[in-house]
Amino acid sequence: MNLTQKVTAWTKACWELSILETRAVKAHIKPQKVGYMCPDETINFSNAKFAREYSKNRAIAALKDKNPYERLLIVDKNRVLDEIDGEAHRVTFEPILYEGSSNLSAIHGHPDSYAKGCASPISPGDASCILHWKHLNETIAYNTKGEFSALKKSGSISSKGWFSNLKKKFKELINTINSETIRAHYDKKIIPPERLKKLNENNRKIADCMKRKGSKDELFALIDEQNKLGKIIEEALVSEAGCKQTHKYWLKYAKKFNLEYTTNFSNL
Repeated sequence: MNLTQKVTAWTKACWELSILETRAVKAHIKPQKVGYMCPDETINFSNAKFAREYSKNRAIAALKDKNPYERLLIVDKNRVLDEIDGEAHRVTFEPILYEGSSNLSAIHGHPDSYAKGCASPISPGDASCILHWKHLNETIAYNTKGEFSALKKSGSISSKGWFSNLKKKFKELINTINSETIRAHYDKKIIPPERLKKLNENNRKIADCMKRKGSKDELFALIDEQNKLGKIIEEALVSEAGCKQTHKYWLKYAKKFNLEYTTNFSNL
């Protein structure tokens, strides 16, 4: 289903609802709040505020589905470029598809984890993605209460003049390096050492098995063990203690990676 079909279905389902609102609208709908479809299948709004409001509501609507899932919307100022439906706890996309734009926002939802209305903050995977792609500026996750957790690149540099351009390119290089190290840094600070050691050892065993062309049974057994270890860690990170640990991590280390962390998640 493409973006046009999704918006059409959403509008029909809402009947007399503004495409920005999730509650019934008794008064007249303000025209500037309603987006319009363009030939290239993007949705244009009168300003960036309404595009973000629409995206927020769409992300939250997916969280309140009978089978909650993550929905991601790619926003460029007042334009919604894409809408992608993911799974219960993840959504993937290809940033390279939007390289013609700049300063994009990736807006998505984080489902309830250990209790109703309690979701995990922005993940290191989200951080790695915006650091790696220079045209992605921020990532925002909403919970079922409409609260947010966000990471944004800090310290924008004017591109006027050769020295400013040089500083900008240097910062982009640092961001790329950070995108490759932030996950390992997070794991080291958050995951218990003995569990992280097991995970790394098993990773090495898998690499060795593939290198020496070990048996299929051996490889599948190692992958199965890796999945079990990964699931244990994932469950720990979405627990109440895990969510608070991640929150404290961003408060302490976001600036180290040239990021700004903000949230109003009430469960933290």
